[in-house]
Amino acid sequence: MKVITITLAILFATILCFHHTLAFLPGIPDNYYEAGSPVKIKTRKLSSTHNLPFEYYSVPYCKPKDITNSIENFGEYLLGDRIHNSVYRVVFNQDIMCKRIVSTPTCPENDKLCIPTECPAQITTDDIKNLKEKIEEDYLAQLVVDQLPFANLQGYSECGNPPPPFDEIKRSEKVSKYARPDGFPVGCKETIPSTSKDQPPVIRYYLNNHFTFVLYYHTRKNGKKVIVGAEVYPTSVAHTADSCKDGKGLPDNMQRVVIDDNLKSVEYSYSVIWKESSIPWASRFDAYFNTEDNSEDYRIHWFSVVNSLLIVFFLTGMVALIMLRILRKDIMFYNRDDEEDPGDETGWKLVHGDVFRTPKNPVLLSVSVGAGIQVFGSIIVSLLFALLGFLSPSNRGSLANAMIVLYAFMGLPNGYVTLKLYKLFQGKSWILISILAAIVFPAIPIGWFCFINLLVHVSVHSTAAVPFISILELFGLWFAISTPLVFIGGFIGFRSSEIEVPVKTLQIPRQIPTQPVYMHPLVSILMGGILPFGSVFIETYFIMSSIWLHQFYYLFGFLFIVFFILVITSAEISIVFVYFQLCNEDYRWWWRSFLCSGSSALYLFLYSAFYYFTSLHVDSFMLALVYFSYSAIVSYFFFVLSGAVGFFGCLWFVKTIYGSIKVD
Repeated sequence: MKVITITLAILFATILCFHHTLAFLPGIPDNYYEAGSPVKIKTRKLSSTHNLPFEYYSVPYCKPKDITNSIENFGEYLLGDRIHNSVYRVVFNQDIMCKRIVSTPTCPENDKLCIPTECPAQITTDDIKNLKEKIEEDYLAQLVVDQLPFANLQGYSECGNPPPPFDEIKRSEKVSKYARPDGFPVGCKETIPSTSKDQPPVIRYYLNNHFTFVLYYHTRKNGKKVIVGAEVYPTSVAHTADSCKDGKGLPDNMQRVVIDDNLKSVEYSYSVIWKESSIPWASRFDAYFNTEDNSEDYRIHWFSVVNSLLIVFFLTGMVALIMLRILRKDIMFYNRDDEEDPGDETGWKLVHGDVFRTPKNPVLLSVSVGAGIQVFGSIIVSLLFALLGFLSPSNRGSLANAMIVLYAFMGLPNGYVTLKLYKLFQGKSWILISILAAIVFPAIPIGWFCFINLLVHVSVHSTAAVPFISILELFGLWFAISTPLVFIGGFIGFRSSEIEVPVKTLQIPRQIPTQPVYMHPLVSILMGGILPFGSVFIETYFIMSSIWLHQFYYLFGFLFIVFFILVITSAEISIVFVYFQLCNEDYRWWWRSFLCSGSSALYLFLYSAFYYFTSLHVDSFMLALVYFSYSAIVSYFFFVLSGAVGFFGCLWFVKTIYGSIKVD
């Protein structure tokens, strides 16, 4: 009955997770196009590695009169995305030499491609200040078409230069790897040396106001056409009276738009070039993954992960060999059939009457282990779907969305495990413990997240702040799904049979001898977290880079292997330290088993601080606050996850060794 209930819960969670992404199946395109079909280019956000993201229309761009939101999941909100419609009128396989964007209050009824548009009538002083700040902080404007981000082909060094000639772009081959796949700069700045030694150099700011879109399509075997590439050349151009009119392109002697006090208005324009490509739809994201900046990191990633695998498997083999040999001798010694004085015995057998004694704070331990199982279940199921291709990087936010929803549905095993352990610790009030399991643990990260979210929204109005309606959805998952499932799981766990232990607990606790320095709780706990964190820290670097440096993460196979290594090392390191503890006649292993592996979360947070100071160049206090707050929340989840794995590894180990000896 329990297995059926859990299976149904996970199935229902899966359906809910992917109700927005069922159209995205591995290898199956989202949209097909034919001649004359409208192609929707959408805006995503303005992003920077130095500051928080903002809405695309937070700078003086032309925008639709009616802005619509196309966000598909909660994960996109967490990434700071705000998917909106744009003013670009694009028709499939129809080139546009150059087209100016003008204000269009209304559209003719017979013009279905017309977009009511509002362009800034005047550039104000605040707009100029805003544009200069965005350029100083290297903000990138992100556009998407059919879920493909527009990759910037101007590179890092070009400053508003004109794009290649129209015919040259038509003849050129598609770029196999992009230098800037995360958007194009709002503008650029140029330092002009001063003619006099007494005067400082002059800094000029230029606004990119013309965009040359290069779109690639592929014809499938069934004759249907799909979009497989999206590139853009951002350009700064001061339009002349006849440029971008009557089929004419950009002016020959092109001047750039200078952002200064003399700038009163800006005319925006765009070009569209269509090209056929042999790249299949399933491979259209390959150019985004193999970026020029990450090519060396990509090779380092492979070699480092393989090296970590070999080291961890080697250590695992050594630990297993040592433990099995030592335990085999101990068990043979303790089970010998002779008349020796039991007072001569030393080691872990002497504490058989206390090894299953109820620990201090059993309620907190039960709730913590149950919370770890909830995190474990959501991660393992999400990774399985990612391996199957349902959580592709092209479907932004789907992985985070899946983990959040699955976490809510994993309240069932949380309640079951929590009450099962609580019953082992001779607990009686299952309702109170179920309330604690359902409310207390999630309240800490959710409460802190909501506080930071409110602070960001009020202070800087960044898109990093999740909308209020999405916060309500998050609370709905918590109270309408997770909490009832915790109670159901708790009821099943409390009504089920108690966990059997192989030895009885004595009424009078045994005195614990003085422990050596290396077995001090603080020393063993801090040492225990090194190996589990060491098995994942390389992968942690790439995950953090994908989040904070706007890179793509797609090696879910390696991530699954690394997660498996984390589980194995967390269990083994806790077993090793608990065994040494029992050999020193210290039977207080319950909390030690949880904290030894759980302390790896401390190293994770310290590494996030190291990454912040070495890899990021943050200029905003709010971004720093968001970074460390999110890092603390992730470390919080990592703590209970690794701690629960270590706890159950030790529970199995202790039951096994004490069930293998003869006890009078």
